[in-house]
Amino acid sequence: MIFWGQDRYLHLTKILPLKKKSYSFHKNISSIIISNDLLHDGDGVVAAVSGGSDSIALLCTLCALPINLRLRAVYVDHCLRPTETPLEIVEIKKLCARLQVELTIKSVDVKQLAGNLKMSTEEAARHLRYQALEEVKQFYNFDKIAVGHHADDQVEEFFIRLFRGSGTSGLAGMSLQKGDIIRPLLFQTKKSIEEYLKSEHISWCTDSSNLSRDFLRNKIRLDLLPELEKNYNPAIRNTVLHSMNVLEEEDDLLNSICEHTYQQCTAETFRQDGDNIPHSVSLYIDKYLSQHLAVRRRVIEKICWKMRSRPSFIIISDIDQLAKEGENGKELHLQAGLRVTRKHDVICFSHPPLRGKGRGVVELPEAYEIRVDTTGSYLIPGTAMTVTFTEEGPAEPQTRIHAPLRVDLEQLKFPCIIRGVRPGERFTPYNGVGSKKISRYFNDQKLEKSRRPSWPIVFDQTSVVAIVGYTIEERFKVTETTNRVLCISYSEDSSGV
Repeated sequence: MIFWGQDRYLHLTKILPLKKKSYSFHKNISSIIISNDLLHDGDGVVAAVSGGSDSIALLCTLCALPINLRLRAVYVDHCLRPTETPLEIVEIKKLCARLQVELTIKSVDVKQLAGNLKMSTEEAARHLRYQALEEVKQFYNFDKIAVGHHADDQVEEFFIRLFRGSGTSGLAGMSLQKGDIIRPLLFQTKKSIEEYLKSEHISWCTDSSNLSRDFLRNKIRLDLLPELEKNYNPAIRNTVLHSMNVLEEEDDLLNSICEHTYQQCTAETFRQDGDNIPHSVSLYIDKYLSQHLAVRRRVIEKICWKMRSRPSFIIISDIDQLAKEGENGKELHLQAGLRVTRKHDVICFSHPPLRGKGRGVVELPEAYEIRVDTTGSYLIPGTAMTVTFTEEGPAEPQTRIHAPLRVDLEQLKFPCIIRGVRPGERFTPYNGVGSKKISRYFNDQKLEKSRRPSWPIVFDQTSVVAIVGYTIEERFKVTETTNRVLCISYSEDSSGV
């Protein structure tokens, strides 16, 4: 891990004057944000902060913008670098304290998801990282998620997608804004970002995994691009960026054509939980095959992305062939558990339920999420359970589980949320010696499998507080010094089950 500069950080421009280079850097970012309508005065913004130079620069520039933002930094621990992560968190906490920015730390289990869905570590990490950022955004009712992608990331992404067989849409690269996600640094080079940080003596961390050639992105950064610059085109990065700009403009035109065709050729179904991810998509073969091949490819690509499965040229070609000549009942198995099945004159895209280890897609139990601002009773949707929060005075420490649970209210910050478990989530049980996966805890307690995804768990802003009806998180336990106690209990109307 490498740190640059002294123990001094950039504060708001009102407090710390900027050097000329820094002023120019901030002015460029501010101009991009305003001219592209990325942020507005009063917006709530989740800033993804990993400790690297790009994310540190992102946080500092957001703080220096000439608009007022409700800003919260989020560090996602992928549980892949146990020796480096604590040091990164220490440095990020220092920076956030000096910038007067609140910090949330979220832990995700990348290895478990990668194993369950048979996807790469990189892809699993990305999926869980954005999921964690979205959770924080929704919890605080914020507007945008800001990430630190820059111009060098664009070039690397171009080659990654090229090697995977991406079409025009993929090769056009990342955009300044996609939905609620914004990339204010997208036009800045890695070199300009690091020069800005050095000029202000702002330190950053280097992730050792970025030096490993086990990952395709690192091979491109460390080997391919230097080779191309040395022996083929010294300006290869700018050349690629210019080409991506042309592809993006052409992509916009094709997208406008494709959107109309998509509406004509498909029908989407959704679950009743309000999730905006389709449960299934039906593609009408006759209408689909009447389109030009370029448009057909985009329709398939759009469906795959909607169904959370990464498309490639080969995958798109196979699905197109299935529509043209496939037999009734023929099925393709794609990444993330997506099934593509021909049913007479329709191609059906769907995620079947898990049936055995590694099959299907991991269904994220997001059917409900209840905000708890104060004491009271809260009904769990779709169940006959009611969770009740009451405040008590000092009491003896918890002595057994499956009793009304008591937690130290002085260690807890409202609002809390009640929701079901999500893949890889862990906690330290009361009087436990280490963390444990919640799924494993449910198994140990022999909770019925059908009830596990929706069983109510109380979370505060950073971690588990209690598994209702079972146990509490160790750090919230009542001690001899506890003055205020929150009692968490539940009731269940058996007639309603």
